[in-house]
Amino acid sequence: AAGLFSLSVMWHYLFTGVLSPRFWTAAIWVSASAAILQMLMLLFFGTNTCTENDCEWGVGSSLVLVTAFSWVILAIEMKHQASHLGMEEVPQTDHSENVEMTKKKSQANSSDVYRPPSIMA
Repeated sequence: AAGLFSLSVMWHYLFTGVLSPRFWTAAIWVSASAAILQMLMLLFFGTNTCTENDCEWGVGSSLVLVTAFSWVILAIEMKHQASHLGMEEVPQTDHSENVEMTKKKSQANSSDVYRPPSIMA
């Protein structure tokens, strides 16, 4: 379920072009936690059930590693794309009206939604 949230945020942005920085950031953290949770499945090899029944590395174990690696890559790429989507941190200074990336009250349509510029201008 953790990875489903990250994928749904990403696909929502790809289809609509609209995203919330809060959801994007949450999707990054959820994807990273999905990788950790996926790797914790390998702890099964240390249980009594596995030691009594001589568990071996198989296809399922390999798929655990592949999916955990995929969640890590997704989290890294989403973090990297956040800066390209204009979601990087705006420095807080005493003269915030002089910072280029701050929005003036008259320019702010919706405070928490990013809409990329149209390609067909």
